[in-house]
Amino acid sequence: MISGILIRNFKIYKGINYIPLSNGTNFCGLIGQNGIGKSSVLEALDCYFNNKKWNRNMDSINSESSYVMPIFIFEGTFFEGMKEDDISFIKNYSDSIKNFISNDIPSTINQQRRNCWIEIKQQHASIDITNKFIIPILFDENKNVNFGICDEDLIIKDLFSEEYRNLGNDNESKKDRRSLEYENLCQCLTRVYTYIIEKMTYVYVPKDIEPERFVKFETEEIQHLIGADLIDVVKKSLTENQIKQISTQLREFVDDLSDKLQSYKFVANGVRRQPNLKSKDIYDLIINDFFAKRILVKENPGKDIPLSQLSSGEKQQAILSFIYSIVSNYRDNNKNLIIAIDEPESALHISLCYDQFERLHKISHKCCQVLFSSHWYGFIPAITDGVIINITQKDNRHIASVFSINKYREEIKNAIRTTNGKLPIEISLKGVNDLIQSIISSVINEGNSYNWLICEGSSDKIYLNHYLQQEVNEKRLRIVPVGGANEVKKIFEHLKLAFNELKGSLKGRVFLLLDTDENFMSLDTRCDNMPNLKCNRLVNVQSDKKTHLVENESNPKSPKTDIEDVLNGKAFNEVLLTFKENNEELSFVDDNEKSELPSFFSLDLRPSDYESLDKFFSNKNGDNKVCFAKKYVEELERKQYAIPSWIDEIKGFFNQN
Repeated sequence: MISGILIRNFKIYKGINYIPLSNGTNFCGLIGQNGIGKSSVLEALDCYFNNKKWNRNMDSINSESSYVMPIFIFEGTFFEGMKEDDISFIKNYSDSIKNFISNDIPSTINQQRRNCWIEIKQQHASIDITNKFIIPILFDENKNVNFGICDEDLIIKDLFSEEYRNLGNDNESKKDRRSLEYENLCQCLTRVYTYIIEKMTYVYVPKDIEPERFVKFETEEIQHLIGADLIDVVKKSLTENQIKQISTQLREFVDDLSDKLQSYKFVANGVRRQPNLKSKDIYDLIINDFFAKRILVKENPGKDIPLSQLSSGEKQQAILSFIYSIVSNYRDNNKNLIIAIDEPESALHISLCYDQFERLHKISHKCCQVLFSSHWYGFIPAITDGVIINITQKDNRHIASVFSINKYREEIKNAIRTTNGKLPIEISLKGVNDLIQSIISSVINEGNSYNWLICEGSSDKIYLNHYLQQEVNEKRLRIVPVGGANEVKKIFEHLKLAFNELKGSLKGRVFLLLDTDENFMSLDTRCDNMPNLKCNRLVNVQSDKKTHLVENESNPKSPKTDIEDVLNGKAFNEVLLTFKENNEELSFVDDNEKSELPSFFSLDLRPSDYESLDKFFSNKNGDNKVCFAKKYVEELERKQYAIPSWIDEIKGFFNQN
């Protein structure tokens, strides 16, 4: 993956700038004002990987170089195809970088470079690079490869030979020897660069790309995406030996015909030797006459619609759907594939933005990395993992701040506090507002409306997505976790005001689901005369040992009820048993078959055991909740279990006429 990129004198970037791209996750969104340089980052990587036309900063000094320098993080197995000497060089180079950023950055180096190293050091402190290679490689406008800001005695001095290092500083030949050794190191680095470029695939979809051209078989982007050169595809069907055989047979036919003519014969015009068919010409002919005539169409009852006849927004959807299908179903190996998309929401109706980004997020889990720029922030509260990189500019220098999506509110608050309010606060506000606008637009869409279920966390979505799969498929239901009860509350209050004004226009429905927390949250969830909107919380009621969906203002003394307390108790215990061996907190779990009452009642735990269960779900920063949810769904798919009654209530809400 690419953890960050150094850009010098490229497009809008003047001087040396460092833009972080990841905190170890592979879903990476660049946000910021128009013209701030989001697209320039994606374009710079296209030049780096695909040798596209270089776009030098127009205000830069001609004597200063223009370059792009990604910082790669690779698993140890990535370089297994290289020679042993090159692998040794890679390890030593990586160790030098790790050692350098693990210590204080010296104040003696150039200030611009020092600033970049400080940012690199701070960012990589949160990335696990244990047993991994960290490899920065510079590629400039003249297609040269070198060490860039790593070209310091402080960093790569240990890469020089021991014989050179033992030469005294007053040795007359040391300067010449240094040049020779540095040149050899650059040759090693060039081999590493070439290996990376050949092994990795970077597919860039610019905002202004012509969708009709992008999805043509013969384009470079499509061939990169499908992972096969069309000539190689054709060669599998028609080998060079077969072409030679055809050529021989055709020559025999012409020669035989010529022999039967009196005083005449057939010859190739303008050449002395009678040529055979050329393999390349045949392959080009097949590509031009077969693949080039294929166009992408959207299947439609009655008549398919060519991509060229779709709206701009539909074309954007088509491109991402095409990429998703190829990555999901066609390519055997996506681990070295990077997808970069400039403004995937461009020209798309706001009601469709969420679907577009959800698909993009799914792609990120099927390949090495997804990079994108965007002005639609609605994905931030709706996506469960990844990073946002907020790019700003100060004193002609670009500054990029990295926030983890799963805890962006907390990180943004800390950043605002540490920068004395200099960081734009609108990221958090715009994220929620964009999502709410998308929801509202989608539920008033005549004949094409959506339904929404807003829940607190990502584990909630896993359970709900399984139980409500039919509604997801048939009722255009979108299940969105927004990161906590406060966010659900905020969205509900906005929707309640909007739905009250749009009563006659509403086609879709929205259900907001809350846990019951120990600290009761005051919120009036009554939706009088608004049948399309409902906000309920889960409550386990001791008297009938059932889970109820209640309006929030009712019975504020209700017992604490999490979604893990309201699942099928029998399935819940079966899944707990699979975690027991590696989690001492679960020592209380027994293998006695449980009833199918809600899990809280079915397990009937002592207070101390219930605390241990809470501790288990809280471990690993809450990751255990997600792992458990996935295992629970697997158990439901393996065996038949009763569906909780509260799920049936939610189903009924979305299935009303």
